[in-house]
Amino acid sequence: MKSKPEKYYFEILVTDINGKVVIENPIAFCHNLLSNNKLWIEPKIEGAAVVDVKKEIKIFIKKLDVSEDRSATELRQVFIITVSGKFSQLESFRIPLLKYLKSLGFDSLYVLEDDISLSIAKGLYPHIYKVESFLRKYLIKFFVTKLGPEWWKLTAGAEMQKKTNLRKNNETIFSEYIDNEVYLIDFGELGKLIHSQSTGNLSREDIINKVVKLEETVESLKNFKRGIQTNYNKFFKAKFKENNFQNKWEELEKIRHKIAHNNLFTLEEQNKCIELVKDLILIMKEANDEIDKISFSYGDKQHIMSSFLSFEKITRDILVNELDISINWAKKSADCFVGLQNFIINILGNKGYDFQETRDLIKKLENEDIIEIYTYDSDKNEHGVAAIRFKK
Repeated sequence: MKSKPEKYYFEILVTDINGKVVIENPIAFCHNLLSNNKLWIEPKIEGAAVVDVKKEIKIFIKKLDVSEDRSATELRQVFIITVSGKFSQLESFRIPLLKYLKSLGFDSLYVLEDDISLSIAKGLYPHIYKVESFLRKYLIKFFVTKLGPEWWKLTAGAEMQKKTNLRKNNETIFSEYIDNEVYLIDFGELGKLIHSQSTGNLSREDIINKVVKLEETVESLKNFKRGIQTNYNKFFKAKFKENNFQNKWEELEKIRHKIAHNNLFTLEEQNKCIELVKDLILIMKEANDEIDKISFSYGDKQHIMSSFLSFEKITRDILVNELDISINWAKKSADCFVGLQNFIINILGNKGYDFQETRDLIKKLENEDIIEIYTYDSDKNEHGVAAIRFKK
């Protein structure tokens, strides 16, 4: 295991726009910092730097040149403050220093470099990778063994499947041999397969289609309500929901976003992340150990399968013909236009054609200048309505 470097750096740029800050040079800046006893143990000034040997912290001040040709509202002064020290001392020194610099009247403070955050982020990512991989492993094992090879289509939903289709070229090596859709969704979406998604799908369009095709009987309504329950309630209540999985996963997602965007970190956040990972791994491990004990009856499987609507892939000829019919019908109506959403969902969707396949084909025909999407100015909608027609 590699030892941590002796010195870490924390660099800040501060600006004084209107000359409100009385400090005018690095030496004066050092004396000002020296006057704050809360920052130091035994400090001394060495040139343009403040050094505390006991605290093992050094601050070096540099003033940057700014244009002399300036108005009353332009930049007056810019300083760079470079702090170096050991990890344990510098980590807790950053916030008190920033707080003090803010109190001096500087207009803006920018962190240019932070080795502490870099070190924390590098240490945390393997933990997040581990918990993300564990959930992916659990979901694949659970759904493949309980629902079979069609589990992704049954569970992912229209929007999630759309995203994986767009990202399918992101990974071309392993995808030649494996089903990799579950590797193409975001961290948050992976958690939603547990706590928010529904096997049978829960997107707005999916529900609309189910309602349209619903038989008007009490039994059908009961089955519909059961079918749109989230996976949290249907499959994962005991092991996941009752152990507060969703809140913990979403808290970890926030930390993961900070790592992905090279944000700043404290030891408190590091400890929080490690604790969340520990809790989530325990939840998933216990659930994983009991997968074999969970079994769906034949009736359960049939219900899940029947709750998933199978749509046909629309052809170019069918879409063109249906659009021609819809346009001719619209000419006889008051509005005289074919709404895009209405055409996709109510006209073609009701005839069993897949929403995303329809959208993709419409986009293709639009690129070929066969049809066009335009905005129809409607009295019912101040922003207009997206409409579809043949290209003139």
